[in-house]
Amino acid sequence: MGLLTRTSPRHRKPEALAVAALLGVLVAVTARAQVDEYQLKGAFLFNFAKFVSWPKGARDSIDVCVAASNGVRDRLLASLDGKKAKGLPLVVTRLDLESARSCEMIFLGGEDSVRLSSVQEAVAGGPVLLVGETPGFAEKGGMINFVPDGTKLRFEVNRREAEGAGLEISSHLLKLATVVD
Repeated sequence: MGLLTRTSPRHRKPEALAVAALLGVLVAVTARAQVDEYQLKGAFLFNFAKFVSWPKGARDSIDVCVAASNGVRDRLLASLDGKKAKGLPLVVTRLDLESARSCEMIFLGGEDSVRLSSVQEAVAGGPVLLVGETPGFAEKGGMINFVPDGTKLRFEVNRREAEGAGLEISSHLLKLATVVD
């Protein structure tokens, strides 16, 4: 089944509003250069959780595991604290490779992106969204990569890797991304 699915007009409206909100974040960054980079990335992670579909299964939260310095993890935690996506709370934890398959999303901070191959090995075959922030991350097998563009923050999507992990990325999110298959 492809990534594009048909929805009735009344079901498109909430998705369109959320995409508009994500676009608002992009515009707000240009207007407010003082926004903390990881608060902004946290807002993106929140929207990724809303626009990525994981295989059906019993879960009580969306676990966002972070491999980055404690300061980065704390800022992501603060920006996601109390937020829910798809009716589930987002829970930010430190990445532990032994339990990496229990994460729905893994964020590899700049200095930890060198661990991509270890993380890929740890989650092989599991539906885990790999998000990074270094040049070439998506081309090397990451699924979403943050890319600074002047005063804006954009992102790349490796759709093939996401589909291979059993994840569906909404066409609404793909419209905002650079696709690097």
